[in-house]
Amino acid sequence: MRLLTLGALLLAATTPAAAQRQLELTPFWTAFIPIAPVGTNVEGSVVRQQSALGAGGRLTAWGNNKVALDFSLTYELTLASMYAGGQLGDVDSHLIEGSVRLLYEIKPHPAGTSFFVAGGAAFNAHRGAAYRSLWGRRGSSFGDEASGTPWGPVFGAGFRYRVTRDLLVRIEAEDYIYSFSGAAQMAPGGYPSHLQSDLVFAVGASYVLLGRGGFIR
Repeated sequence: MRLLTLGALLLAATTPAAAQRQLELTPFWTAFIPIAPVGTNVEGSVVRQQSALGAGGRLTAWGNNKVALDFSLTYELTLASMYAGGQLGDVDSHLIEGSVRLLYEIKPHPAGTSFFVAGGAAFNAHRGAAYRSLWGRRGSSFGDEASGTPWGPVFGAGFRYRVTRDLLVRIEAEDYIYSFSGAAQMAPGGYPSHLQSDLVFAVGASYVLLGRGGFIR
């Protein structure tokens, strides 16, 4: 709900009445690379989310030739390295990332390549056995899938290459920045959390659903 409300406000603010509008759908594959460990237990053992591949989709509404509103949802099935039963092992986990961002074109190219930057708000939901062992069932509305769903800023940059009139290749990199609230009480014994920075690299194909001619002129 917060994403939809924020998106509606941004779209209203950035879409002039005479703008050239275009709506695109982009399925994509991702490479997820966490930079910071999730936390450190009282024995000094690091709990770290492992890198993973994932998939997702974006819906992008270009309000004019420069600015667009972008919604995305990404899923990664991965593992977390942590101590369980006195032994270091890999525990099942999965991540769900969602964002609403503004995209701004900074460098068009006559041949059909455009560069852009992006920024907005995002959530990063941590699910699975690894996070049930950290959070227990505290503060979760997801039953057995107890975990944390922190919010924070997301920044990105990328480029798009027009293959045909209604098909583009889109490649970009994003940085999700967030922290867990109440992290010092995440588990018995305590797992103090670090500020998180997750890099996500995405490659996808954008299909024009509405509008023709695009933002590349």
